[in-house]
Amino acid sequence: RSRARESVELLVRTRGSLTADIIDVSVQIPVVVTGIAVIARVVGAIGIADIMLVCVTVRTRAIGIMKAVGARNRDIMELFLLEATLLGAGGAFLGLPLGLVGGWAATRYAEVGFAFAPVWSSLAVLVGVLVGVLAGLYPAWRAARVDPIDALRYE
Repeated sequence: RSRARESVELLVRTRGSLTADIIDVSVQIPVVVTGIAVIARVVGAIGIADIMLVCVTVRTRAIGIMKAVGARNRDIMELFLLEATLLGAGGAFLGLPLGLVGGWAATRYAEVGFAFAPVWSSLAVLVGVLVGVLAGLYPAWRAARVDPIDALRYE
């Protein structure tokens, strides 16, 4: 009777190797979170642009009236850019506390410390406003190009 030899592998872990593994994970977490934030901003920008394009379509007649009484293309653009900027800022100001609560809950679950970073929080709000401005550029440009005569005929 022949018996197959089984190989046994012995794995030794030291504090140094555990520390290296923890450092590797802690480096990867911000990359994943940043990726999720970028995707969220892109989705938010698409949503803002879509809402603003609908607003331009719905308010075509109002745009025509504004132009008929003397509003310049610049005035129309500023109006729609302001609205898009407020949407971006509103999303950022609502998302910031929700993100902080979510981060705090995650740190409690993982049993690690929670640190509030005011600079990153301010940057997040600034990026939200910037996303609103960028997402509103095309709809604002389109609103400014509305022909007043066609707009007044628009139902």
